[in-house]
Amino acid sequence: MLSITTELTAQELLSLSWDDLKPYYQALENTRISPENLSEWLGAWSNLIMVVTEINNRHYINTTRNTTDIKAKEAFKRFLDTIQVNVKAFDQRLTEDLLTSQLVPPGFELGLLNLRTRAALFTERNLSLLNDQYVTATEYDEIAGSQTVELDGAEKTVAELQPLLVSTDRDEREQMWRASAERQLADRAALNELWVRLMEMRNRIAINAGLKNFREYRWLELYRFAYTPEDCHRYHDAIEAVVVPAVSQLMEEHRQRLGVEKLRPWDLLVESLSGQPLKPYETPQELEEKIVGVFEKIHPDFARYFEHMRAADLFDLHNRNNKAPGGYTLEYPVSGDPFSFLNCVGLHSDLMAVLHEGGHCFHFYDTFKFGNIQYYQQFNPPIEFAEVAAMGMELLALSHLGKEKARLTGRAKSSGFYDAAEHRIAEIQALRTILAFLPFMSVVDLFQHWAYTHPAAACEPANCDQVWSELWDRFLPDADWSGFEDIKATGWHRKIHIFSDPFYYIEYGLAQTGALQVWLNSQHDYKGAVKSLRTALALGGSVGLQELFATAGIQLAFEREPLQVLVDAVMERIENLTAQI
Repeated sequence: MLSITTELTAQELLSLSWDDLKPYYQALENTRISPENLSEWLGAWSNLIMVVTEINNRHYINTTRNTTDIKAKEAFKRFLDTIQVNVKAFDQRLTEDLLTSQLVPPGFELGLLNLRTRAALFTERNLSLLNDQYVTATEYDEIAGSQTVELDGAEKTVAELQPLLVSTDRDEREQMWRASAERQLADRAALNELWVRLMEMRNRIAINAGLKNFREYRWLELYRFAYTPEDCHRYHDAIEAVVVPAVSQLMEEHRQRLGVEKLRPWDLLVESLSGQPLKPYETPQELEEKIVGVFEKIHPDFARYFEHMRAADLFDLHNRNNKAPGGYTLEYPVSGDPFSFLNCVGLHSDLMAVLHEGGHCFHFYDTFKFGNIQYYQQFNPPIEFAEVAAMGMELLALSHLGKEKARLTGRAKSSGFYDAAEHRIAEIQALRTILAFLPFMSVVDLFQHWAYTHPAAACEPANCDQVWSELWDRFLPDADWSGFEDIKATGWHRKIHIFSDPFYYIEYGLAQTGALQVWLNSQHDYKGAVKSLRTALALGGSVGLQELFATAGIQLAFEREPLQVLVDAVMERIENLTAQI
């Protein structure tokens, strides 16, 4: 059977055209599937998916590393218009062929469920529309990537102002916050217009697929078999009941330490325990060298993975002009590597972001190297568990952020970033951030539930502003936004996922509660918690979400009671650490 080779370099992959790929798809379509050739046929299709996935990801990465690179944008659009659109049509026909055969490859039951779901969503009317939506969403990167502010005669990106937002000088914080927020608000009209176009596209995509709204479409597209929209609402209610009061208590303590009458938006990030912002590293090189030792203490394999990525130029971690905002990790399945993208500027949050994306990378490697994955269709895990790997890595690293000499392999000269006092503050800050994130996640997710079930209303940006403000006041009531109501109301403009990855946010919340369980398990048996997590990582997407959680020694929880256990443990740890400062 004709099958494409996966022994291809990056240059060879990017040079492939549809004429090069088409014969392989035609060969699969012209082959009658039988018990005798099922494994070979599915393997040939798997190889094609790997090739096309890597081409797609390399093009996308190129557009984000330099948002002004016209050639990169043109190459990506050419790929979408000439290759991806044809691949989707062939994939649908191949899916139908496999389902019609009624043959079930061993261990491929979940893969078949995913294929049935994808086949049910497919309609040729959406082929070009899905590509258009994908390309249109990248306009957000261009808008946000060009947001700069002049500071002391130099042009600074909005991200580069972040270190000044943790300054102990309140006037300086306010000045920088205003400059950043006002620059972002200047793009209000452009982002509103982009949002309306995306909403109209997404609504048409759902209607073309025969569904009531885009929420229904996205639920199926994301293979959310383990929970429902109603479960999400129960989860958000639990967060409001359990987490919001805990965060308010922490915010009140923060306000008292700052000695201010009211917390303002520019007071939320400053460190009030030490009076000085945490500064984990001075140079990008220092960050990359020291973090190896942290990864090694979690497990030596993780240090080896990171060193390989560093040597192979498989990450782009540091902020610069005309770089897309945010962070992500994408896979190169043919090459056998991931690629990570961030916008670090020297903050503690940047250190945690590198740990986070490291978790995604190590998940890829553990699945690739140790998983019994026969077909690429079984490789990618549910997003909710992919984020457990990332958030779990942040929490497993907390006990290793203190400075000390590296041991065992001697890969790094030193590891860790903080002295003893700073280390306690760093752990407190990380745990506080986790609790504060959960209500914010609820705002982002509930905003999207509303938008995609009320598409006509959501196509009026003023309605979006109102709903966002109401949700913000419900879940994040601790700061006084008087005089800055427009900036609060347009907070949805500053969350890239809403534009680029709709409904990809509840995953962070569910994963965070899962990662907290990994952390709690590690308090009693660190090596055992890491081992259980890695056993689950190796499974990739070959089993469902519930089984992945169970293998990692955790549970998928939507109710108040299990959330209360986690919040109590976090608050107790924060209290104990605070008493030592």
